[in-house]
Amino acid sequence: MAEYTSSFEQGIPVVKYTGSFTTLMQAPMPGIKELVDGGYKKIILDAEGISYLNSQGLSSIINTHRACHKSGVQMVLASVKPDVMKVIRIARANLFIPIFDDIKTALKEVQYASGATLQTKTKEVIIVIQQNLSITADLSEVLHDAHQTQNYDFITKTSLPEATDFLGENDAQLVIIDVNFNAHDVETFIAGLALGYKHNNIPILVATPRARYEEAFQFILDGANDFLTHPFDEFETPTRIRNVLQTYYILKSGSAESQMSGLRLSRSRK
Repeated sequence: MAEYTSSFEQGIPVVKYTGSFTTLMQAPMPGIKELVDGGYKKIILDAEGISYLNSQGLSSIINTHRACHKSGVQMVLASVKPDVMKVIRIARANLFIPIFDDIKTALKEVQYASGATLQTKTKEVIIVIQQNLSITADLSEVLHDAHQTQNYDFITKTSLPEATDFLGENDAQLVIIDVNFNAHDVETFIAGLALGYKHNNIPILVATPRARYEEAFQFILDGANDFLTHPFDEFETPTRIRNVLQTYYILKSGSAESQMSGLRLSRSRK
C-alpha cells in the first residue's frame, strides 16, 4: 500500500502519496480521513509519488472523493504522472474529480472556489424544455447536492417554439428536452438549430426515464447528443453535463469548417 505524508500550503492541507496504489482502501483513505475528521473542507491529493495505479487503487481514490463530497469537502488531485493519468482517463474519473498539473495550480483553483470572485463567474445557461417531467426543479436539486448550482442558470420553456424564439435572441450553452415531446416536432427544432450558425453545435440532451430509452433514441437519431436519465443521479448527471459541455467548447474553439463538417452536418443529414 502507498505511504503518505501531510503538509500545508497556504493553509490548505496537501497529502502526498508515494508508491503503488494497488489496494482497495476504506474511504476516506488514510491521510485524508484524518483531515476530514478534523474539519478541513479543502484537500489536495499530491499524486506525484504514485508510480502505479490499478483498478482497486483507482476505486480507493474515487470512493474517497465521493466520501469527501458527501461530507462537504472539496478534494482535488495534482501532479499526476502520465501512466497513472491514463488509467484515470480510461475510467473517465477525470470527468468528476478535478485534476491539476501541479500543486501551485491546484492551490489557485481551490482558493478561487472559496473566494468572493466565485459569485462573479459567468454562469453557463441551460435551456430546459419540459412538458411532463419535472426537469428544472429536479436538476436544480441534484446540482445543489453536487455543489454545482453556482455554475448554471436555468431558463425553462414549455414548448419548442418558445425555446426557438429565446435562442434566436439569446445565447445558451446547453439544451435539455423532455422525452414527452412529439418526435417530429423535436426533429424540426433540432434541424432549425443546425441551420443557424449561432447554435448549430449547442449540445442537446434528452431527459428520459429508463423505461423510455427507445423513444428517446429517436431524438438521438435526429441529432440530440445523449440521454439524461430521469430521475437524476447526484454523480452521473453532473458528469454527463460537464462531458457534453466540454465537447461543445472544443467544437466552438475550432474553425468554422470543422464546425460545419461535424455536429451540424450530422444533425442535418436527413
